[in-house]
Amino acid sequence: MLKACESYRSTREIRLLTERLEQRVQERTGELNRKTRILKIQNELLTEVNNEKNSIISFIVHDLKGPLNRIEGLITIMLNSTEITEEQQEYFRLTMECINDGKMLIRNLLDAKEME
Repeated sequence: MLKACESYRSTREIRLLTERLEQRVQERTGELNRKTRILKIQNELLTEVNNEKNSIISFIVHDLKGPLNRIEGLITIMLNSTEITEEQQEYFRLTMECINDGKMLIRNLLDAKEME
């Protein structure tokens, strides 16, 4: 009889422990599911923000390259077609340096975008 009582008590304790464990597993699974949903939403938002950033960079690059190329073209035409003084040549050279610096900034911006 004593063995039967001990066996019953052991079985009951195992059942209680199993129920507690199952409850903890369900709670943790629920928490993981909730965190997974939050991460999915955050990931979608980050993807949207990244797409917007890339779009803005594309617009900026396009809007900056056009004027720089036109100015460079005009300076090249002026250097080749007119008599200019040494002082004017120096101004044109400085302007071309600025244009090249601007183009370098644009390339760096595009490189940074590509590295992501």
